[in-house]
Amino acid sequence: MDCVSSVSYSFVINGGVCGPVLPSRGLRQGDPLSPYLCILVADVFSRMLQNKVRMKQLHGAKASRNGPEISHLLFADDSLLFTRANRQECSVVVDILNQYEKASGQKINNEKSEVSFIKGSAEVPNLELVSDIIDLAKFEWNHEIIENNFDERDARCILSIPLSETDKCDELTWAFSKGGEYSVKTAYLLGKGCDLDMFHHAWVEIWKANVSPKIWHFFWRICTGTLAVRSLLKHRHMIKDAACPWCHSSEETI
Repeated sequence: MDCVSSVSYSFVINGGVCGPVLPSRGLRQGDPLSPYLCILVADVFSRMLQNKVRMKQLHGAKASRNGPEISHLLFADDSLLFTRANRQECSVVVDILNQYEKASGQKINNEKSEVSFIKGSAEVPNLELVSDIIDLAKFEWNHEIIENNFDERDARCILSIPLSETDKCDELTWAFSKGGEYSVKTAYLLGKGCDLDMFHHAWVEIWKANVSPKIWHFFWRICTGTLAVRSLLKHRHMIKDAACPWCHSSEETI
């Protein structure tokens, strides 16, 4: 702060001007230079943490398995630090905070500070296959790995899946088709927000109907919107007038 100067103040008391008063605690609140000074000081703090990360003395948290490590987040004058829950890395963080306090003159408010621990944060296994969460010796779900790496809802869903008694390799399947194979049709319907269960049920009922193949084909065209009514022919630029030939009062639609 020796290189930073601030304004002086004068006060009007009982009609007389008193002062000037020189502030002794740096810049006043609201000074245009204040946010820039805060950014400069916070940048030094950020670089101190980044330096320890490069030296492998600190390890941040990951939002995804292959994502970047996040060692800290800064929100104005609030800081959120991430590190492994061990004595070595906690000592590094305390040392950085002590250096920062000594250099900047700012002090940590212990009453507004908090330390939180995440269950299973000490070691995160690399889970890529279903077999990684199965106890192959007992051929059952590995409860410890599942409970440490998934939230309660996902863990409950995984543990409710029965394991096959046959030893088969992992394979990718598409959950929205009966055979487990991906199709553009099911992906399109899913993207349009259709209820696939109701869609399949409707088609089953149509093809089970005791009618001639021509009626099946007619139903299919109605359901898919391909029946050659005049509104559709006009949309395809095949005719110019889409009016109903019987009433002439509105377009011919399904």
